[in-house]
Amino acid sequence: GSPGRVPKSAAEDVALAQARQVEKLRSLGANKEQEARLAAQHEAADGLEVAVEESRKKLQTFAESPEGHVFLAERAHRYMELNPGMDERTSMREAHEDLVRASEAKLRSQTEAALSKRIQQQSHAIQLERLHTMHELIQLQRRWQSVVATQGVPLVGAAAFDEGLVERLTREPWYMEARESAAQLRLRELGLASKAEMLLPDR
Repeated sequence: GSPGRVPKSAAEDVALAQARQVEKLRSLGANKEQEARLAAQHEAADGLEVAVEESRKKLQTFAESPEGHVFLAERAHRYMELNPGMDERTSMREAHEDLVRASEAKLRSQTEAALSKRIQQQSHAIQLERLHTMHELIQLQRRWQSVVATQGVPLVGAAAFDEGLVERLTREPWYMEARESAAQLRLRELGLASKAEMLLPDR
């Protein structure tokens, strides 16, 4: 191509690349986290329902076994001691229902803990994607400055490239939170979580 084509092509490439990264950043906004959170919650609820059903079947099988009957009879006997007037049939039913409730409470607690961890991991992953996109935008800013420095302000692409974008984005709360979160995660991986909390300011 002719020498006059170079600045135009370089400027267009950088401006188009910036537009693509801006679109990617927009797709990684608050809606992305909310969608991921809702999907995780629905999946956890479905999984809990299946786990509870399986647990009830196992407990019923256990209750019908000789060792299960002995276990429940012992609990029922304690209930009768603690509740004068309670008959054996009622105390056996109470013992079985208590076992079911305890099992379901444990399953719910495990599900909630796993869900909380998953949501946190998803949030970190999205924040890291945002930071990566920001890194790309910073690199594009440098490329643009290089084009301008070596070839002057190009006529084509000048209006399309947002020169103040990176500066504006680095001042936004999500960027500062994402950087803080990434730093804490990295230090936690290195076993320095407490140090990270001391070094990093509160939000």
